Amino acid sequence: MNKNNSNTEVLLLPILFLWLGLVLGISFLEAPLKFQAPGVTIKVGLGIGRLVFAALNRFEIVLALLSIIPTIALFKKIKLPAVLMCVVWACLACQCIAILPEMHINLQKILNDEVVPKNHFHNIYIILDVMKVLLLFVVGIYIIKPLLYEKRP
Repeated sequence: MNKNNSNTEVLLLPILFLWLGLVLGISFLEAPLKFQAPGVTIKVGLGIGRLVFAALNRFEIVLALLSIIPTIALFKKIKLPAVLMCVVWACLACQCIAILPEMHINLQKILNDEVVPKNHFHNIYIILDVMKVLLLFVVGIYIIKPLLYEKRP
């Protein structure tokens, strides 16, 4: 193994790519496709989405916590990817603390057949997901690139 990569940094790779795959699969594949399934109404799709995204966000929090120690190890050697991980954590925190609670309030109103005033919570959530996907990919490349080019004895 290259001297520039500690074991803790390499442990970050599966966390990053699992996280990346989950967000891509749920946010950008499952979420829009469920509304195209026969018999799935808006209310049913939104109810399913609430459950799925609550589970996804809990799992993302676990992955964020698991990524802290490897990111600290990474920060000692390469600062940019560690800073990018901090931005990923900030995106997740914003989604969980500020955006999702508001979306859940609006969702409950929709399920209760109430009128929901136009807002941008959903768009902001999507933008934050896009940022997370891009940043997780970039950090993964930063870590994996030296492994691909390390000299073999």
